[in-house]
Amino acid sequence: MPSILPNFEYDIFISYRHNDNKSGWVTEFVNNLREELAATIKEPISIYFDSNPHDGLLETHNVDKSLEGKLKAVIFLPIVSHTYCDPKSFAWTNEFLVFSRLAKSDLVGLDVRLSNKNVASRILPIQIHDLDNKDRILFEKESGGPLRPIDFIFKSQGVNRPLTAQDSRSDNLNRTFYRDQLNKTANAIEQIIDSLVVRKETTPETKTYETSSINSLHQPKNLWHEILRRNVLRAAFTYAVVGLLLHQFLIFLTPILKLEERFVDLITLIVLIGFPVAILFAWFYEVSPHGIIRTNSPEAASNPFPSYKKKPMTNGPLVSILLLTLILQYFYFIYIKPPGIQQIDKNGNQVISIAVLPFENRSGDVNDKYIGDGITDDIINRLTIISKLKVTNWGSSQKYQGNMLPLSDIAKSLEVKILLTGSVELHGNQIAVRAQLIDETNTYLWGDTFQRTTENIMAIQTEIAQKIADQLKIQLNDLEKARLQLKATNNPTAYDYYLRGRSLYYQYRPTANDSAIQQFKMAIASDPEYARAWAGLGDAYSQMNMRFNRNISWLDSSLEAGRRAIKLDSNLSDAYKALANAHSYKTHYDKAFPLLQKAVELNPSNERAVGNLGTNYLLRGDLPWH
Repeated sequence: MPSILPNFEYDIFISYRHNDNKSGWVTEFVNNLREELAATIKEPISIYFDSNPHDGLLETHNVDKSLEGKLKAVIFLPIVSHTYCDPKSFAWTNEFLVFSRLAKSDLVGLDVRLSNKNVASRILPIQIHDLDNKDRILFEKESGGPLRPIDFIFKSQGVNRPLTAQDSRSDNLNRTFYRDQLNKTANAIEQIIDSLVVRKETTPETKTYETSSINSLHQPKNLWHEILRRNVLRAAFTYAVVGLLLHQFLIFLTPILKLEERFVDLITLIVLIGFPVAILFAWFYEVSPHGIIRTNSPEAASNPFPSYKKKPMTNGPLVSILLLTLILQYFYFIYIKPPGIQQIDKNGNQVISIAVLPFENRSGDVNDKYIGDGITDDIINRLTIISKLKVTNWGSSQKYQGNMLPLSDIAKSLEVKILLTGSVELHGNQIAVRAQLIDETNTYLWGDTFQRTTENIMAIQTEIAQKIADQLKIQLNDLEKARLQLKATNNPTAYDYYLRGRSLYYQYRPTANDSAIQQFKMAIASDPEYARAWAGLGDAYSQMNMRFNRNISWLDSSLEAGRRAIKLDSNLSDAYKALANAHSYKTHYDKAFPLLQKAVELNPSNERAVGNLGTNYLLRGDLPWH
């Protein structure tokens, strides 16, 4: 006989320990309750009662197939005895706890508001023995509220046993009478069922309640609670750790098995694509003794497996082992495995080749792009101070801005062992510069985020250069340390004007060059000792004559700006290049030549100085012809 309410199998589920029915008390109670309910409630009431239930000591880890679905009852009557509240009990573990979890997540809920506005629990305890404090606390913890049982206890001097129909009220210290308690039980059941029938017939939610599928009983009330219950976070963490282990293992095998880099990239892509699939699988499915089942199915409600068995490879020890293996793997790659990144230059010195790719602008405003470009250029200039680094020039790296090529392909194209990539994000006066170091095999070596205000932006390039030297185990000499610590300016406003000026200068358009001159002048006004701003001003003055055919007097101004830049910083490659350009455009090649040699000596990555030096060789007739 089906339940009065749709989507429930039974109206009442009777749960008890086998030992408590050896005298036949539970069987007699159920029979008497049936008669009382028939006399109390007009509709026939269905009761599930297993006359020969499993004992927990015999079958703790196997859920009886017959129970699946039967726990989808409106009311749960546990016969609470000395032994019922026991984690080893089949009735406690596979009936009480499962019903409690089901009821908390179904559309009705564990607590029901009665017609008289009071609230009653769908767990209606029938207590046949006094409980000790430990069992009472356990019951209340799992039921989610205080123990409010209907008392079927007979007590006299030294006696604490189930109440029977033959017991006299006067002999019972509790002053309870079996027939009255039975009637209380039927009335409590009637109140709960009546309130649910009224809600089904009169409330808007009835339609959902009536037409929802069997799985609707398991829809989560709280998403975060459901994520934890389904063990999705641990499954995601395990997948990520295994994916990183696989990635590092493939990199380790690449030179041994002579694997192609695109094979490693393909496997990595498959792992990345599989991540959301794994998350969805963890959300919708779990493992049970009967195989893979849906997490919101009736079978899942009675699944006896602990959470780590429901989602394989998520138990604590295994996750710890995987995590330890990952840490040891990274330790090996960073501290034990020879980096294999050093090369020999033409002078026989060991160097490490590196390219700095243009830092991506993530500020959301295209007008802020000049900041990322300026920081990239400054990092290149800082890295050229380190003698054991061979730094690719800005022009060669710039062509890969926004390029979607794999980093390993870019490294190969630039003929470098190391790539520095990054991004710049500006919000108000807050700036975040993210940098990461990748080797030619696409192996992550180092990464960090530098959160600063715009007033402290000038120190970031030095910090990044020092971090790179540390990660590549390069010992800096005293001169290199001192030069790295020197700031071009301590004035953030002057620095911002300078970056804007350089960005405008490199557009090579008359109006942009006019604006660049104004930006350089404002940088100098903010900091008259700013050598790089003077050098930029010298370049912009020269361009007025050379590129835009303005009056030759602009070159005189360029000479003055270049000399001022060298005077302020005699180690600034751009200063010598700016002064040399002015001399070249005046056809003073003999004066320009040593200046350009000095510029290239100070910064071999200064591509414009190198290009101009080559032009001067040609104009002097010093280039060999074959």
